[in-house]
Amino acid sequence: MLKIYGTDLCQDCLDCKKELDRKGKAYVFLDINKSLSVLKEFLALRDKCDAFIKVKEQGLIGIPTLLFDDGLVSLDWQVYVKK
Repeated sequence: MLKIYGTDLCQDCLDCKKELDRKGKAYVFLDINKSLSVLKEFLALRDKCDAFIKVKEQGLIGIPTLLFDDGLVSLDWQVYVKK
């Protein structure tokens, strides 16, 4: 199942969840602000994945992050919800 790392403090994360709900797409939302273990899991992914290079260079967090079952990581949720 699709995993989304984010936080309810982030408007992009809220918009992502709203669109996925509207389209009936299944996902698990992992709030990095509500669980230290989820935050650690997200940071480990962020540290090893090339998808975050530009985000880190800009001093951004990189949420929402979509993690698909096949291991693909996407920071562009709008592309996914348009499918």
